[in-house]
Amino acid sequence: MRRMHLALTAVVTGLTLLAEPAQAQQPTVDPVRLLVGFPPGNASDLAARVLADGLQGRLGRPVTVENRVGGGGMVAAEAVARAVPDGTTLGVIAPLALAIARHTRTLPFDPQADFTPLSLFASAPMLVLVAPEHPARNLREMAEALRTEPDASCGSNSGVGHSLVAVLLVRSLRVACRHVPYPDPSKAPDDLRTGTIRTYVSVPPPVLSAVREGRVRVLAVAAPRPVAFLPGVPTVAETLPGFEAVDAWALLGPQRLPEALAARLERAAVEAARDAAAAARLRALGAEPVGSSATELAEIMRAEDARWGSAVRQAGPSSN
Repeated sequence: MRRMHLALTAVVTGLTLLAEPAQAQQPTVDPVRLLVGFPPGNASDLAARVLADGLQGRLGRPVTVENRVGGGGMVAAEAVARAVPDGTTLGVIAPLALAIARHTRTLPFDPQADFTPLSLFASAPMLVLVAPEHPARNLREMAEALRTEPDASCGSNSGVGHSLVAVLLVRSLRVACRHVPYPDPSKAPDDLRTGTIRTYVSVPPPVLSAVREGRVRVLAVAAPRPVAFLPGVPTVAETLPGFEAVDAWALLGPQRLPEALAARLERAAVEAARDAAAAARLRALGAEPVGSSATELAEIMRAEDARWGSAVRQAGPSSN
């Protein structure tokens, strides 16, 4: 029995030694990093985390969100544009922000040429918020109130897209209001209540809990039509015809991603957006799943560039 035990031990030891080199030769699976240009809790960050969960199982590798804050989202965008095109570094970036940045500043990359469009994951309309006690019941009344407060401040989420929309909204209403960007949107509800700012422009995800708790009130939604999760709230276009501002989050890779790899990433992103659980999570944030093709995203990016280039020229130098 002792000889048999020793023999079995030797066999097991030998098999282990044989297995170790084979195991060591297995290629490591590099994680995929989704770069986001804003802090945790921002709309881009929240959408990216839903996307990361959806991609992980479909790609068969870890997918993590990495916050590269700065430059109104352009620090993360530059990092994606300069990344090695091997699929391990991607970005969740707003086409609106890229378009506006291209027309308001000198960028160290080309938003039209330095990315591989993969899929538009989700979108959400911008909201115009006021304090619950604010007397205005529509944008016209808000404008009348602002005319009596020449030193008033109006806020928005930080980032070139939200800032420009806030500036254009005030100018379209023909009132003056000092613009204050908020890197941390969670502070806006309290500042609305204290009168530090009189209005605030944001997409739903970072402020929807405050809306539901009654700490802020949605005065108007900058969507093409009223939205189901805000019954009775008018659109901005009812006061300012043609005024729409819908933010969206696209999955982008660096240019020259291999065609087969880009196709796989596109397919995984589209499937992630169309997943019922992911869609429910997005809608709970006030966003809508999209799941566009790469070709559709490229067309959207060109259209946003043309539209917001015109808007920047209308807004003038102070939008920079």
